Amino acid sequence: INTLDFGVSQKRERVIIVGYRKDLTLNKSFFECLYKYTESGPNLKELFDDLPSIKAGKSSKKYCYDNKSKFVKKYIRSKDDVLTQHIARPHNENDLRIYKLVLNAKKRGKILRYNDIPIELQTHSNTTSFLDRYKALDYDSVSHTIVAHISKDGHYYIHPDLRQNRSISVREAARIQGFPDSFYFESSRTTAFRQIGNAVPPILSFKIASAILDFLE
Repeated sequence: INTLDFGVSQKRERVIIVGYRKDLTLNKSFFECLYKYTESGPNLKELFDDLPSIKAGKSSKKYCYDNKSKFVKKYIRSKDDVLTQHIARPHNENDLRIYKLVLNAKKRGKILRYNDIPIELQTHSNTTSFLDRYKALDYDSVSHTIVAHISKDGHYYIHPDLRQNRSISVREAARIQGFPDSFYFESSRTTAFRQIGNAVPPILSFKIASAILDFLE
């Protein structure tokens, strides 16, 4: 299934296997129950709208304003939430220059591969494989799959706002994965990114649990 079909702002395809006891007489499909919970998630502009702008290596603990998004109110942020872990990792000047090039190309509808980057910015000797090392997100769409490698670097998740010129923050990654703002990730920023990348989106988890209840009713 694709989490995009269940209200998560992310294209994330995963195999879900559901088993039940042989002695249960069930004349319906679990996945028919699950697909009753389909829902369109917001684009990244709507998902990030109330989060303040920050630069690479910076953080913020205050929302821009009261959230206006119905989706964010439903799943992500309650009126009593305090903004935490909206912290962006620092980047060197070389990566920041590459980020600008990749995002500008994205806005023109072009995917900038590593061997398209000016030679003076190329720090890797391998220019024949792994050419999609840098990838920008799009405000008008949803994210590609958040994976645990985001804990190593943020090159695959460049923020869609050129003025901020950075990779996404811990809180932004958490929102893409469907975590509520009240969820706090323990330990370091690196550990938080790894937890987020390895998680099953909570919005999907809730819908799977609801479908199981319907299935066994």
